[in-house]
Amino acid sequence: MKRKIWFAFIAMAIMPTLLISYVMLQYVQTAIIDSRLESLCRTVRMMEYRITDYYDALHSEIEKKTNLEFVSRLLDESSGEAETLDLQERTQLRLRLLDDISFPVISGAILDAKGTVVISSVPSEEGLALNKTQLYKDIISGKEAYLNIVTINETSDTLDFAVPIKAEDGETVGILKQTLKMDPLKNYLSNLDMEANDYSFLIRKNGMLVFQYSKVNAGMLYQDYRNKNTLDLLIQDFRSGQLKSDRGDVSFEKEGEQYIGSYKTVDKINCIAVASVKRDTVYNDINTSKEIMFAIGLVVVILAISGGYYTSIVLTRPLKQISNSTKKMTDGDLTVRCFCRGSGEFHELCFNINSLADNLQKSERELRLSSRIDSLTHLPNRSAIYEVLDTLLYKNPNQALLMLDLDGFTDLNDNLGYDIGERVLMEVADVLRALPQHICYPSRLGGDEFLIFITNWTSPKYPERIAERIIKEIEGIRFIDEIHVDIGISIGIEYTNVEKIDKKKLIKHSSLAMQRSKTLGRNSYFIYYPYMQREMQ
Repeated sequence: MKRKIWFAFIAMAIMPTLLISYVMLQYVQTAIIDSRLESLCRTVRMMEYRITDYYDALHSEIEKKTNLEFVSRLLDESSGEAETLDLQERTQLRLRLLDDISFPVISGAILDAKGTVVISSVPSEEGLALNKTQLYKDIISGKEAYLNIVTINETSDTLDFAVPIKAEDGETVGILKQTLKMDPLKNYLSNLDMEANDYSFLIRKNGMLVFQYSKVNAGMLYQDYRNKNTLDLLIQDFRSGQLKSDRGDVSFEKEGEQYIGSYKTVDKINCIAVASVKRDTVYNDINTSKEIMFAIGLVVVILAISGGYYTSIVLTRPLKQISNSTKKMTDGDLTVRCFCRGSGEFHELCFNINSLADNLQKSERELRLSSRIDSLTHLPNRSAIYEVLDTLLYKNPNQALLMLDLDGFTDLNDNLGYDIGERVLMEVADVLRALPQHICYPSRLGGDEFLIFITNWTSPKYPERIAERIIKEIEGIRFIDEIHVDIGISIGIEYTNVEKIDKKKLIKHSSLAMQRSKTLGRNSYFIYYPYMQREMQ
């Protein structure tokens, strides 16, 4: 009887402990998988956000080109209602169509309302009728833009982007088309902070890869995945318009290897972004946990009652801490960190989770910073200066806006190259950064235009003195890497007053003054007066 009681007591100690160990193993497995899938999900969300941002920037920049000089005359010419552009004017317009924007421009063309190419950077295309193309049908039907990814030899190489050219009454009178390199998008996707066994790629509706990135195998093609798995079904649903959700998880097999990942649709370019990882990579820590649990089971069998309770407590405490920390991270609190003493597998798991949180926190900071800082000059961009104006405008009695535009910058780019032009812009940015802080807030609006918000000064005519200082320093920029550069600057000044004028009108007024300063010659400034607005009407 004594032996039976002893065996029963040992069985009662072993069975609950083994059951607890099994539940803990399942919990760790679920936590690891969920954590990795959440990481991949964040990656595809960042991919979708960045790609959408690229699309919006392209749309805005290409739309600005519809206002290029000679465009309206060219479209009137195509309808026979105006004089013909001469060769020099057509050549100038062709060159302007090739002006780079966020993406490098390969070619550009303007179509009239009938779909005929009236001018192109590739002269042999002029006269072609594109009225039966999807591009023409989409724009004429009223869409705000047309985008198509041009596939060459099963690899996505270029983008076709088109926007309508509208008359003052809003009627579409033509189409501006640009063919662009995808280098900025590919560079961004190539620099994603992913681990060695991770893969990210974009897939079109027809199943072709727009871009795929792998640190292990860069030659992967979508055809390798076609094996009646969830990725293949995802493409079929996307192609047929029956996709139930714009985001979710996928699993597939390639060359005998199993992969899991997350997807997110990118509506602006009609693609699916996928980030995936080898299933074995995710299960390595799980397999290690299994080995630990097996060893613990053997110890429990040997020690039975004496070791069972203590072992369960030791394993449960760090697991709860990891679970609580990962739950807070999942809820969006990336400041939480996991801590586990020792050097075991739970310590390694805590280290991996903390590294993941550090990377996500860094990515979020970089994303917030990049949305407000100009990437070339590292000055605040248009969005940032608008926030400054929204915060400080009319908070102090003395305030003014200075609009700056470089004279001769286009000729400099054409003659010396865009690399010298970029160096000139960085030199100008250094001049503006040297202005007194907390009084002068410089920014770059785009191209060679800069805006400075000046507030709370005490010296008389302080904005004019700042303008004179800038002109003097810009005049001192004469050589870039021993190459002579010839640039000047025109400055328009707008003083604020008690009238609560919208910040966009203030910027417009300073721009009018800047345009007037150009008539005075290089390196001059002009102060806005209300009569200028009446003259412009």
